[in-house]
Amino acid sequence: MKVNRRTIYNWFKRPDLPFIILNEIGHILNHDFSIDFPDMKNIKDSTSFRENLNILQPVYSKADTYQYWMLKYLELLERYNKLTEIGLRKSSKSNQI
Repeated sequence: MKVNRRTIYNWFKRPDLPFIILNEIGHILNHDFSIDFPDMKNIKDSTSFRENLNILQPVYSKADTYQYWMLKYLELLERYNKLTEIGLRKSSKSNQI
């Protein structure tokens, strides 16, 4: 499928996930989702899977990228603040001596 795990999690949160994509995920997981969704019994082939994937993928890949870099930035900012605080403490101790 060539999508990341977060994208798949986001897909499952969608109320309007196309059955063709759910069918493809079920194929990969070796699970028949038509048991849970009887309307899926009509889906036999995933020929339009790529078309549906292309519709969904850009939305989530941009969101995933944004989320990733935002979290990375916050993590680095916290580490920077800790190091700055340690540096200030050391500096004030050396000035007191």
